[in-house]
Amino acid sequence: MTRIQRPTETRPARLRRVLWAVLLAIALPCLAHAEPVAPRGQAGGDVASVPAANRAGAGSQARKKPAGEAHHRNRSPQKKQAARPAAARQAAQAPQRRIQCVQYVVANSEFRIRGNARDWWHNARAMHARGNTPEPGSVLSFRSVRSMPLGHVALVSRVVSSREILIDHANWARGAISRSHSVIDVSPRNDWTAVRAAVKPGADATTHGKVYPTDGFIYARGRDEAINVADRSFEQAQPPVVQPPRDLRPAASPG
Repeated sequence: MTRIQRPTETRPARLRRVLWAVLLAIALPCLAHAEPVAPRGQAGGDVASVPAANRAGAGSQARKKPAGEAHHRNRSPQKKQAARPAAARQAAQAPQRRIQCVQYVVANSEFRIRGNARDWWHNARAMHARGNTPEPGSVLSFRSVRSMPLGHVALVSRVVSSREILIDHANWARGAISRSHSVIDVSPRNDWTAVRAAVKPGADATTHGKVYPTDGFIYARGRDEAINVADRSFEQAQPPVVQPPRDLRPAASPG
């Protein structure tokens, strides 16, 4: 039997055939997934040129995306509007810092005495003159008692008589500042060692509370300076001596 001999394929021809096979293998999948080309004159393509399955997917994505974007844009202002009232409520409900009597006196005078109010009378002896006669601008020092263990200090704003003064101070009414608060002397010797403060702060106060023991007055001048008698102007004649009650227990309101 005679064998038919096929023509021998040259090497360049074999390489071209292999190359075409590779290109077709790459191009066919791409052509299978290619989307239709939009007709001219329709920027972005017409929905009718897209297959029904693709139109449904594209439509749902087109509807969801703006809704998501709008929700994202509106979410932040809503949070801010809801947070502002909450922050205001928290600020209103937050406990405010109490105004202390020592801080008020230091902020409104030249006194720079260290320590709590109960320590002022003792600590002032090396810097300031002290006594038992009220003067405008002096500090009335209350002693430490059970209801106010840290003591209390107040600025004398006006001397009404030898038995009455007006004081400015803080935290007598809890956390508040009281001005023109009437205080009367009920000590038997008129030395201001026992006083009563008006129940309602104000220059026209007529009702005074329980008795508080005091140390006396700390003056703004130095301990060696002379007393200026002109500062001790009494607007009324000295009233008769008022006998203090036997019950010297202090009221429970100050702190």
